[in-house]
Amino acid sequence: GSEMCIRDRLHISSEQTADTVLPKLTGDIVLSHVTFSYPGAAEPALSDISLHIRPGQRVAIIGGTGAGKSTIAKSLAKRLGIMHLDTGAMYRAAGKKALDLGINPADRDRIAPMIASTHIDVVFCAGVQRVFLDGVDITDKIRTQDVSKAASDIGTIPEVRVKLVELQRGIAERNSIIMDGRDIGSYVLPDAEFKFYITADVKERARRRMFDLRRSGTDGGRTYEDIEREIANRDRVDSTREFAPLKRAADAIPVSYT
Repeated sequence: GSEMCIRDRLHISSEQTADTVLPKLTGDIVLSHVTFSYPGAAEPALSDISLHIRPGQRVAIIGGTGAGKSTIAKSLAKRLGIMHLDTGAMYRAAGKKALDLGINPADRDRIAPMIASTHIDVVFCAGVQRVFLDGVDITDKIRTQDVSKAASDIGTIPEVRVKLVELQRGIAERNSIIMDGRDIGSYVLPDAEFKFYITADVKERARRRMFDLRRSGTDGGRTYEDIEREIANRDRVDSTREFAPLKRAADAIPVSYT
């Protein structure tokens, strides 16, 4: 058909990149126009900030669970006409495989050989990211709480991060891109031309996550208090892990909710 997809594989290098199929856009974009979609949402304070993106430049959006980094990244990518890479989906894919195999996602001795033989594909169709695990599209199966917890645990294992970061950097080298995640500005893309660190109160982030989970029917009966505790714990795990922790890059512009 006429729909063009761009695929980047961990084990197979592709001749086709976004440079050949995605439009390039150069110009200013005012970030203060970005808003959130759930009732009563606070808006990110981004006034008086503009971007001038040139081909080959990268935007790193850093933040913790429920901070809105993916929402902002998707909106900017769409308006700029460039690729958005949701790196967290890759860790969710790895975490899901561990769960499917009955492996503790925090067990480095078993996860290291598992990830070595794992194929994770990122496919962009009409600007929408799809994630394939060992050839199977699992995009719609990685947003559960169990997978989220598994992604956090498996993300502490150096072998996992090294392998997935290899793919992420490869994609960024070939394309103008917006990438969001916990260690994007400090570890994955330390030389990104633009970096933003998204912060919000845990209560606000819990409201966002609760709304998203209920809308998708994946809240699992959990209460707002449950979600708040989960986010606080995820922050603790992500920010204290030894390898590539969640942190604000020194040159990142802080963005908070108003």
